[in-house]
Parts: sequence; structure tokens; C-alpha cells
Amino acid sequence: MGRLAWRSGLLPRPLGLLLIVGGAGYVTSAFVAYLAVDTTVATTVLAVPASIGEFAMIGFLLFRRNRGAAPS
Repeated sequence: MGRLAWRSGLLPRPLGLLLIVGGAGYVTSAFVAYLAVDTTVATTVLAVPASIGEFAMIGFLLFRRNRGAAPS
């Protein structure tokens, strides 16, 4: 989703970059949780950019992209 947001031009480019970093954090978090034991702090920290990016995208879509009624 980050790459689509980056290239589309409909969302700000920094938001796309944050989504890309968040996606990489999710993948890294899954590998760390699988390969290492007792790494809850590390997996939580790796998921933070993804959470920030997702909430930023929700906020952008709710507040910044409000252009009125949909065309019929």
C-alpha cells in the first residue's frame, strides 16, 4: 500500500514513505518474533511506524480528502 500511496499522487509522498517503512517494520517484526524468543519489546517497536502511518492515512482520508458528495 505504501508504494501505491507514494506513486499515486493522491496522498502526500511522506505518508507513502511512512507506509513503506511501516510495511517493512511489520515484516521484520514477524521474522524477529519467529526467530528469537522473548522479543516482545522489539516486535512492538518495529510495529510503531506502521501504526503511525495507518492512523495518519485514516486522518488524511477523513479530514483532508473531504470533497463533498460523490458524483452520481
